[in-house]
Amino acid sequence: MSKKKIVVVFGGQSSEHDISCISASTVIENINRDKYDVILIGITKKGEWKLTESVADIKSGAWEKSEATAIISPEQTKGAVLVIRDGKAEYVKVDLVIPALHGLYGEDGTIQ
Repeated sequence: MSKKKIVVVFGGQSSEHDISCISASTVIENINRDKYDVILIGITKKGEWKLTESVADIKSGAWEKSEATAIISPEQTKGAVLVIRDGKAEYVKVDLVIPALHGLYGEDGTIQ
């Protein structure tokens, strides 16, 4: 049986950006990696969507310097994230998105 793919979205443009990063780290650290693959997407305070690889990068803030981009596709037939890395774009099918966002542009339903 293949693993399900979960996207965790964190950060955001609200004043609660840093709290969102802490919440996301806690969620990510408690996901069973034997059952799920996790894709981490951070939104900078400027509104840039960045792909990151680790909780350590979230905690240190290094994720904000990532050159890779990941965007949740609004196209319902895709059910995917568009990942742009090293000049190449690919759709990655996902099963679930967890918005670990707080405040405006997150908890207010904007991301949904």
